[in-house]
This record gives sequence, C-alpha cells and structure tokens, in this order.
Amino acid sequence: MFKTKCPVFRASLISLSLFFAFTSGISAQDTEEEDLFNLEMQGRLRIGAMFLVGFGLEDHLVGKTTEDKDINISGGGGIGGVLILGYGISSDIDLSAGFGLQQSSLRPNVENAEGDFTRTSLTATVHYRLPIATKGLLRFGTGIGYYMPDDLDLDMSKVTEGAHNIFSYKSNVGFHIIAEYEGFFNEKFSWTAGLQFNSVSYEIESAQSNGISIPIDEVPQETMDEIGELNGNSIDLILSLNYYL
Repeated sequence: MFKTKCPVFRASLISLSLFFAFTSGISAQDTEEEDLFNLEMQGRLRIGAMFLVGFGLEDHLVGKTTEDKDINISGGGGIGGVLILGYGISSDIDLSAGFGLQQSSLRPNVENAEGDFTRTSLTATVHYRLPIATKGLLRFGTGIGYYMPDDLDLDMSKVTEGAHNIFSYKSNVGFHIIAEYEGFFNEKFSWTAGLQFNSVSYEIESAQSNGISIPIDEVPQETMDEIGELNGNSIDLILSLNYYL
C-alpha cells in the first residue's frame, strides 16, 4: 500500500510570484496614461511565454493508499509552459503557433511511489480580439493541436509486490478553446490571464514491467479498463507575458 504525504505546490507558487513581480515592475515604469484602445496590431509579430496550471476532467485509478483511498493520475492538467509565436492578420484577428510541455502527477502524492504523465504539444490558434478598455481587451480563441505523449511512468517498486510499469501512448490530434484578458503596459509589452479548455485522448500503444516488454493483450483487463485510454480533457489557468515587434 502507499503512504501519503502532503501535496507540494512550490513550482506553481514560485511561477505565479515571479509573474506578478515581473508585471508589477513593468507597470511601475509605465507612468504615462497611454490610450491603447486603438493600438494597431495588424502585421505585428508577437512572442510570448505562457505558464499554465490546471486539472484533468477525468481521473484514472492506479493504486490505493494505506487508508484505502484512491491514488489517481490524469491524462490532462498539471503544470506546464508554452512558447508562442503570433501574428496579427488584422486589427481583430490574431493567429498563433505554440510549442508546449505539461506534466500531471499522482494525486495524492505518496512517499513510496512515483508517477507522472508528460505531454508535448504543437498548437495552432486563431484569436478574436475585443477591446474593452484603454489598456486592455478580451481575446477569444480556438484551435487544434498535435499532442505527443511521453510515457505514463508508474514506479511502485517500493511497494510490496509492486513493479515499475511504463505505458506508452499514441500521439493524437485535439482541440482547445481559450478565453483571456490581455492588458497592455505599453505598445510592446502585454500580459494575459484566462482559462483554456483542452480536449484530446491517448490510446495505449505498448507496455513494460520492470524493463520487460509485455504484449498489450497480456496486460490485465482491470489495468486496461483504467489506463488503456487516457482522457486528456482539462481546464487550465493560463498566464503569459508577450512582446510585440
């Protein structure tokens, strides 16, 4: 059985603190009240770095604690980041491409086992921009992505009769929807905050236990029922910094 310990959120808290510290620093330097309501974005490149933290919409059972509580992992959510390159094709429409990485882990964390599921993504998004203030606007976007999962790595070798199991999954195409607020410090720097819904699933491709490959048809049916297909649907809180050329 697994021994529980308190979840650690240091990575997300540190990232959030740095984000707000950085934005406060830029804001403090911007002493003039510029009217950015009609700031021209057509033909301008945008380079951005996005931090995201969220939760998957479906949990997959992978074990039990010593108190007989479920230990789960999700195919979506977790902590991650995205590098963004955007281009304004008009004053209202923006296209962007993103390269991202996100990882979900066991919930709750346990002392004698480890587990994580990492995904890399290539995304394309179209945004509609709606100015609502002199220094801000709403951005509504939707797009598609190609999601390339790393292994679902479950190391339970410290548990009695446990094993180090690794499951590989096929890449897949999914889609996402974004709603966010973008605030401008000046005509070149901006920040965004919002929510993103992601929809994708992953089908198991191969499995191994303690370094030995196992044919998929020999994986226990109970295991296949839980993790044979991972639901990667999630809702993420997104924060980003952007620089316009």
